[in-house]
Amino acid sequence: MPPLRPVDPRRLEWLRPENVAERDLAAARERLAPCLARGDLAPVYEARRRAIYRVDDPVLGSVAVKEVRSGGWLRAVRFRRFAPHPALRELRVGAAFAARGGATAPLLAAALECDRLRLHRVFLCLRWVEQAQNLGAFLRGLGREPDGAALASITEALLAAARLGLVHGRHSGDNLLVTQAEGRPEIRVIDFAHASLAAGFEPEGFARDAGRIAASLVILGHASEATAMHLLGALAAAWPDPPSAPRAPERLDAAYRRSLAEGPPAQTR
Repeated sequence: MPPLRPVDPRRLEWLRPENVAERDLAAARERLAPCLARGDLAPVYEARRRAIYRVDDPVLGSVAVKEVRSGGWLRAVRFRRFAPHPALRELRVGAAFAARGGATAPLLAAALECDRLRLHRVFLCLRWVEQAQNLGAFLRGLGREPDGAALASITEALLAAARLGLVHGRHSGDNLLVTQAEGRPEIRVIDFAHASLAAGFEPEGFARDAGRIAASLVILGHASEATAMHLLGALAAAWPDPPSAPRAPERLDAAYRRSLAEGPPAQTR
């Protein structure tokens, strides 16, 4: 994977995420701008037009710098002049979700690499989540079917995010980061480029998200169909909207079957 291409600091426009103070944005900008200007960071993850780099800074600590490239010339013009860049939605929704108390990787700053006509790249700068793995890797690493406590932790995390109004839109096991705290998995949601926030729990959106997560785990070989069924059953049993609760099992099953038919998540194709 090629290293980060250096950025001309004169082309950077810095953005302040919701709930980040101006002084904290200034501190992040002061520390991170030279890193972007130097480039030459080795990616720890890359897929399509996205890459993630780790910066270990003595002041900020460990930072994840997510680079989202616009692509070709026409796309760069489109995102500068005519349509919002998906990474800007990720910035907006992710910051608003965190402001509501959602469990995610906290944003420190964002920057646009652009000129008068084109938006070339967006950089999202977040706290690095130490010793994290995605949900698929966590389940695979168990070497067995997850027990009731693990399923309860996953269920609680998904429902907590949904109660805050999150509809992820492109959910899968890859968008859930798992860390361990006293032997109990803790889960954070990431990657909000296709997400939206409703006023509260949105039944149809949640069913689609849950179905996609369960299907992706099975399709990618991270979990058995039995595990997927147990997860969907636990979500149906804890469905937080009483008027729509009687239909919860069939909604979840229909979303799961539809996602199975669609095949692998877009980021893995």
